[in-house]
Amino acid sequence: MSELAKIVLTAGAGLLTGALLAVLGTRQRLEVEYDIELRRQRIEAYQALWKILEPLAYYAPPSAVTYSVARDLAQALRKWYFEVGGLFLSEASREAYFDLQKGLGGVIKEPLDADSVPLGAQRFERLRGIASRLRTTLTQDVATRVKARHPTPLLQTVRRLSRRVFRRPDPMKFTVRRGWLWGEDERECYSVLLENPLSRPTVRLERLYFDTPTRLSLLRSPVRLGPGGHWEMAVPADSVPPASRDVRRLVKAELSDGSVVQSSPGSDVEPHPDFLFVPERDEIS
Repeated sequence: MSELAKIVLTAGAGLLTGALLAVLGTRQRLEVEYDIELRRQRIEAYQALWKILEPLAYYAPPSAVTYSVARDLAQALRKWYFEVGGLFLSEASREAYFDLQKGLGGVIKEPLDADSVPLGAQRFERLRGIASRLRTTLTQDVATRVKARHPTPLLQTVRRLSRRVFRRPDPMKFTVRRGWLWGEDERECYSVLLENPLSRPTVRLERLYFDTPTRLSLLRSPVRLGPGGHWEMAVPADSVPPASRDVRRLVKAELSDGSVVQSSPGSDVEPHPDFLFVPERDEIS
């Protein structure tokens, strides 16, 4: 290779590197600006939500939480979600918000003549626990309880962006979480949740079952999950066959492409009562 060609190649490589660094620097600046603006808007929206949650304070709550207060709280949360801050909730905060709404939804099904009656201690403590978890996720979203963060070095930014560009599609998220069904009997249950990430194409769920000595099938017919779609079912604990291991790890999902997805335990959750599983019969494996 001639000396001139070497000079041209070196200059070209330098220009390309410079252009790439400029693009990455611009992108990093835009990401920082976006994060700052999102955090500002979240803090403003979350302040309003924080005030709404005052009736479920752990220390010195303003008054007894009656069924009427629970009803008003559920309505205030719904109004906040659609008119103020639902758009800004992170995935974790959104899950905690809907857990609280599910719990309140179970409580306010009581007859209206019970409005002035305070909630039972067990229900009240569970609602306070869910509200506390929601407040924790809100503080994590806006990083108000962490030390100041230093700017990310450019090399780390390049690596992170490279992984984002060349990464494989995210795996399906398949969790089984312990929860309770709000109602007169307050039954313990397992919430089975299968989520298809936005980065994956549509999948067809053929079979879903507890792979216990006595197999318990949860699907009546196949289900299609598009990108970002999810499927959820609440299974009463007394419907799940006995097993020697943690049953939260024993649920399997068989997809139309022949692959099998294994469940993993998730954090406790308040399942929606409309997703209650009612077994027709046990299927013996």
